[in-house]
Amino acid sequence: MKKYLNIALAAVLSMGFAACSDDDPYLGIPSVNPQEPIMPADGVTATDAVAAGGSVDLNAAGENGSVKMLDVTEVKDMPASSKLAIVMNISATEDMANAQAIDMTVAPATDGNAVYYAYVSANEWTELFRTMVSRDPAPKSMWVNYVAYAISENQRVLLGTVGAAQEVVVTPIAPDHVIESAYYLYFSGKGFADVYKLSHEGNVYDNPEFIAVINVEAGQVPCSFQLIPESTKAAGQTWAQNPARVFYGPDGLMSLVASTPEANAPEFTITSAGRYELRVDMYYLTYKLQAAAEYLYVPGGGNGWSFSTMLGTDNYINYQGFAYLDGQFKFTNAPGWDAPGNYGNAGDNTTLQNGSNDNFSVDGPADLYYLNVDLGKMSYTKTAITKIAIIGDVAGIGWDHGKSIAMTADDATKLTWSATVNLEEGKEWKFAMNGGWDINLGGVAGEDNILRFGGDNIKVTAADAGARTIHLDLSTVPYQWWME
Repeated sequence: MKKYLNIALAAVLSMGFAACSDDDPYLGIPSVNPQEPIMPADGVTATDAVAAGGSVDLNAAGENGSVKMLDVTEVKDMPASSKLAIVMNISATEDMANAQAIDMTVAPATDGNAVYYAYVSANEWTELFRTMVSRDPAPKSMWVNYVAYAISENQRVLLGTVGAAQEVVVTPIAPDHVIESAYYLYFSGKGFADVYKLSHEGNVYDNPEFIAVINVEAGQVPCSFQLIPESTKAAGQTWAQNPARVFYGPDGLMSLVASTPEANAPEFTITSAGRYELRVDMYYLTYKLQAAAEYLYVPGGGNGWSFSTMLGTDNYINYQGFAYLDGQFKFTNAPGWDAPGNYGNAGDNTTLQNGSNDNFSVDGPADLYYLNVDLGKMSYTKTAITKIAIIGDVAGIGWDHGKSIAMTADDATKLTWSATVNLEEGKEWKFAMNGGWDINLGGVAGEDNILRFGGDNIKVTAADAGARTIHLDLSTVPYQWWME
């Protein structure tokens, strides 16, 4: 049964506001044949050009770059001075939360089944798809409804709206190039067997950044390389194997260019020994090649906004360590505010954004935290340290966290700790945090008193046996311990 919004059009136009309906609300969009009108308004009815649950391929937009979504089948009682306008609301969810509006193009119909057609811009819809749903060009569901207006002398007056959203499966306009699942460094003078895979996390379109850490020895300079996608690597190295192979190289100001054949592709070149970080954005085809950071620094309220607190790394992508945090803080990859990596809050207090002026924050009082930063995901986690203890085959406690020997913080910053324990020759021990193994520190083979996360058990020598006071220093990286 058709439901109409009871609006007296002429009165509305003269008064400049929309009246409320005394009739039952519209109950939804039928998706069966014959299809009922979906947008009741006083004197205006329309039907879906795309059935509920149907597909919309924005790549197939016509010459005018638009897609027909509505057939306006009736327009009556419209004053001569007014014209019809329609807005399509688009949302990523069925409840139409955070819906965005696109003004539709209303054009005269070319057949006798409708009075007007209502079109939506394929480009505008694609941009909303990318910001609201995903930059991945694969088809995904969106929800739409429509609002009709009468326009008269620059006055926009509501006629009617659909109460229930309609789902459509949308294929956005494809980007200029395909982002592949993996990319590799292809070094000059070496074969495809020696390529180095870049690290990546998540969907390649929503997170198009790929990262490589390159260690160049003195005897390896100059070091030249190109970037190749998975398809080039899989198809083979020789021209006969892969005549359409693609190689990426630097071109101009921090941009990438794809070339084929290989001989025409520019190369990245490193002329000084050292460790380097390469970041490539395969969506925008940009890159950044810079010295890899040995540490991440944590300036903030807990250290007077100095660069005295550092996080260490094993792979130059993941950084971890302890920091005394008080209020706000940031991360930098060099000890200064002009560091190439100056990472602030991207908005959710867990995601990093280079160049952001917003600081991260800690709720509650100042305390010691374990920080784990992933520069691949551009995110971090923090864990409050409630206990640091000595655990192992010492003092008869075994490896039972419930019997571990709690250490005492030496000062308010909680960066140095101490505990007295009876050590037995030949026994082993290490440091554990928060009564578990998730965060622990052990020794490093061949390096006395140096600690690493998840390191080896520390063995008690004959010289160390007896009642000893063990000290733990978390103020510098690498962390250290000693006894007296």
